[in-house]
Amino acid sequence: MKYSNLIPMEQASTEEIFAVEYKGKKYPCKPVVKPQGVFYAIKFDTRVLVITKFVSGDQLFWTAIPVDSKINHIVNELGIQIDNHYKNK
Repeated sequence: MKYSNLIPMEQASTEEIFAVEYKGKKYPCKPVVKPQGVFYAIKFDTRVLVITKFVSGDQLFWTAIPVDSKINHIVNELGIQIDNHYKNK
């Protein structure tokens, strides 16, 4: 993968909120633009999960902040939905 696959900061608006789906239920997702990159805050019922796309060498992958390897499958699934949201804009 190339770095061009990262979502450009200018595409993510801090005013934007869109839905991601997990286990058949929709949850609000809000981009948070920081100098370090774009982070996504996903509000579950009582908790907020923050994820971002991370570059390691020439690999891109989604990760939680803070990192929690137990939820990698959830983070990846939500990250794919975020990627698709921006591809379809």
